Amino acid sequence: MDRSIFGIKTMLREDPQEALQLADRIIKNTYRTLLTRGMKGCYVYCCDQALRDHFAAQLSPARPKISAGSWETARSEAPALFREPEVPPGPRIEAEVNASAKFVEFLPLYSLKAACGAFGEGQYAEESGWVKVEGLGRLNRNMFVVQAKGHSMEPRIPDGSLCVFRANVVGSRQNKIVLVQHRGLHDVDYTGSYTIKTYTSEKSFDRETGEWQHERIVLKPINPSYSPIVIDQEDDFTVIGEFIGLVKS
Repeated sequence: MDRSIFGIKTMLREDPQEALQLADRIIKNTYRTLLTRGMKGCYVYCCDQALRDHFAAQLSPARPKISAGSWETARSEAPALFREPEVPPGPRIEAEVNASAKFVEFLPLYSLKAACGAFGEGQYAEESGWVKVEGLGRLNRNMFVVQAKGHSMEPRIPDGSLCVFRANVVGSRQNKIVLVQHRGLHDVDYTGSYTIKTYTSEKSFDRETGEWQHERIVLKPINPSYSPIVIDQEDDFTVIGEFIGLVKS
């Protein structure tokens, strides 16, 4: 019932694997946020007895009682007891942020399908969360975040990384990394009608009109182990957004 995973049931029907991965990440980030904001400590109360027993087992054995005088000695002899908790890698996904921070410090995180629907067909799409974006210039409402899948764009775009795109691409797309929707396309990374690739356009000269005509579109991977995707000019495809950069961890 939490708003941070609103729409997850619908996503489960459409793409169970992506939905479960996204829900797992959002839920863990939510609890991490709650459990690391205590200034002097944090109390966790479990209503469910089985869950309470589970956490008690994870925390056992408890830290030994140490007097003030022997603190440094104990710290040196048993460093594992005093090790700082590890912070999970990856950017933090916030369930909600202040309206004043949206598209100023934070951008919406969409599933690929939601992003393509929102910016390709003018539909409203519920964001999966909000991600803080720094070092990519001034943000605006045409910008959004999606998670990359697979290895075809490595090393530039690692598998699982959060990518910032700008919708409504203007000017030449040649040699730009773009998010494309094509209902007839199959990408081994995405197993669907979406792909992130480098856009290249091959043209031919029409002697009758005296103009250059688009002959075909080639969506090229960076990883040489993958094959390019060829799209005929007559095919129904949409360039949803232009890649701006990666969200910093």
